[in-house]
Amino acid sequence: MTTAEQVELADRLVVARRRAKLSQQHVADQTGIPRSGVSDIERGLRGVDTLELKALAKLYGADMFALLGEPEPEPPPPAAVPLVLGVGAPGYVRLNAFGALIREAYDHVPYLVGSAVRGKVWRDVDVRLMLPDDEFNAMFGSVRPFGLNPLFALLTAGISALGKEMTDLPIDFQFQPESHANKRYDGVRQPLGIWFPSRTCPESGGTAPKETT
Repeated sequence: MTTAEQVELADRLVVARRRAKLSQQHVADQTGIPRSGVSDIERGLRGVDTLELKALAKLYGADMFALLGEPEPEPPPPAAVPLVLGVGAPGYVRLNAFGALIREAYDHVPYLVGSAVRGKVWRDVDVRLMLPDDEFNAMFGSVRPFGLNPLFALLTAGISALGKEMTDLPIDFQFQPESHANKRYDGVRQPLGIWFPSRTCPESGGTAPKETT
């Protein structure tokens, strides 16, 4: 620590002690630093070792890094949480089997989205099949909201019921056009069904079955 830094530390220690309304003698009695040593520290004539600084910071109710004039180090980032945490490993396996069935039927990978991806607290397990806009409109038209389309309502309700049967989870399945999904869902998306080889879905690396004559 340079002389200038030692003087700056001394000034901050004086301010902290006065803010705590403590006398130098009280500080000496509580820390074991001689009264003359406390005075020398506060005049920048004596250095402070780490243990002494920790004791002074605790006594003054101050942050040691603040006394040193340094920013408090940021806590380490939280450890990555496996995305299976939301529904548990057994539920995630069943979800992938359900996702593989959807992927095989529509040639697109479905995704787990929403609160079930982020943690254990959720009401529904949201599964979305995001289709290119032209494919979505060819299936359901461009009526908004989507639920007004009888085919959309029938398919989403039926596939949700199938998902509940396969997974024992409260599945909320929906088709969505990609443009709508990209605007509405900017969080984590967990692909489903990619553990299972597909014969038809190019997104999973599968190949379409060859025609026979």
